[in-house]
Amino acid sequence: MGAKTGKLLPTGKVSEEIHLESGKSVEVSICDAGNPCVFVRAEQVGFSGKELPPEINKNTMVLKVISEIKDKTAERIGLVSNWKAADPNSFLPFVAVVAKSADYTTSNGEQVGASAIEFLSRLVILNGCHPAYAGTGAICTAACASIPGSVPNKLLRSPTEIVRIGHPKGVMPVKSALRETTKGSGYEFSFLGFSRTARKIMDGVVYVPSAD
Repeated sequence: MGAKTGKLLPTGKVSEEIHLESGKSVEVSICDAGNPCVFVRAEQVGFSGKELPPEINKNTMVLKVISEIKDKTAERIGLVSNWKAADPNSFLPFVAVVAKSADYTTSNGEQVGASAIEFLSRLVILNGCHPAYAGTGAICTAACASIPGSVPNKLLRSPTEIVRIGHPKGVMPVKSALRETTKGSGYEFSFLGFSRTARKIMDGVVYVPSAD
């Protein structure tokens, strides 16, 4: 754990507040597994959680708030010394905008029922919504959702080792088997991962002249 920071919980806190320049505060959880991510509830940034990438990407006001959360998180976990000087082209940390499970329509027009997912999540990277869900982001999302009291953990429909993330293209199940330990963050994983799919794209025969 701790792909970039060396710690599962880089700040040592399961949840904390980030104070925005607008005067508003948002509750976040900062976790580092696969890649560091900061988790914030959709309602706190003005989203429902069911939005698809085109709708998110054209909302410049909300993206500005999400960017501020990203940069202030980067400062807290030591990726930058001053959030105001953060590189706008830096893709870390990811920002995961999460919400309670709900019926929604994917980018492909498919219907996903609330009972098919544990919660909704939209992953914002480089000031734009990922069209589906990055693998390292999924790892971090499942890890954080397994930690009692974290922002995504509070949204779980029920305690589970298979965290089903509702993203713009559908459902991504990630297995997360958490256990407590007396060292480090107080948590470790006996298993954390997901399956990949593969398909055959080519088949052929090469004819080589005989050496005779």
